[in-house]
Amino acid sequence: MNIRYVLAPIFFFGCGSNDITADAFPEIYALEQCTVYKRCYRALYDGEYDNMSRCEESVADALRSDYEKLYEGCSFSIEQAQDCLDLKSSATCEEHWDDQYTNEIYNACHEQIWDCSAVQ
Repeated sequence: MNIRYVLAPIFFFGCGSNDITADAFPEIYALEQCTVYKRCYRALYDGEYDNMSRCEESVADALRSDYEKLYEGCSFSIEQAQDCLDLKSSATCEEHWDDQYTNEIYNACHEQIWDCSAVQ
């Protein structure tokens, strides 16, 4: 097992949620998502990305693009972002394969980290 994948969540979570910003979140999220892909969806990971840096770049770019389209003008919640990362990193592969849990993670990592109530 590559030590990077073991220490990365500790590094991000151990530093406290003050390091999570709307600008930094796509890269932090991408690391978690690519770790899940590599651990639980190995065929997708190997076929689509081939290595961690390609995966992280692709996932971060896609997330950033989605956020720009869907949540422009919304405020970012550091606490909810941390909850998203905690859910994603603590889930087993079986939970990641479960549609209901996957939807819970998706909501936690998208709609719930943004407050768009002030957006007209």
